[in-house]
Amino acid sequence: MRPLNYVLFYYKTRAVFVLDVNLYLKVDNLYSYTYYLYTPKPIPMKRIIHLSLAPFTIVPLAFTVVFVINLFTFPDLWIPLETMFTWVLYVVLIMIGLISYFVVHIFYTEHIRSDKKTLWTILLFFGHVVAIPVYWYMFVLNDH
Repeated sequence: MRPLNYVLFYYKTRAVFVLDVNLYLKVDNLYSYTYYLYTPKPIPMKRIIHLSLAPFTIVPLAFTVVFVINLFTFPDLWIPLETMFTWVLYVVLIMIGLISYFVVHIFYTEHIRSDKKTLWTILLFFGHVVAIPVYWYMFVLNDH
């Protein structure tokens, strides 16, 4: 099948010529054909949007490091626990947004082989703190 820029077909015994219609035409035999509506790929994001995701991808990893260091210095806390637990809400919301965006990105990109898409989805769900920055660097930043 190949995409067509124009279509000539018969509608109620009248020839109709349509320009710039994205259809796939598949000839079944000499007297019949099937045409499919062409669904384009999503428009790739601009590089500035890719770079604007960078701080959000670092937030879960940085927060985890700060949280663990803060808990190991328990009697003399850098940041009060009440403040840390309110920050957890914001970090979780950022992580839910990033995971959902990256899972959609995984299945729309052509840069990842189909057998690796499931692996990256599982990694994003279970190892998200480390997998989110790695996935962003490997596939989103270098997306052409």
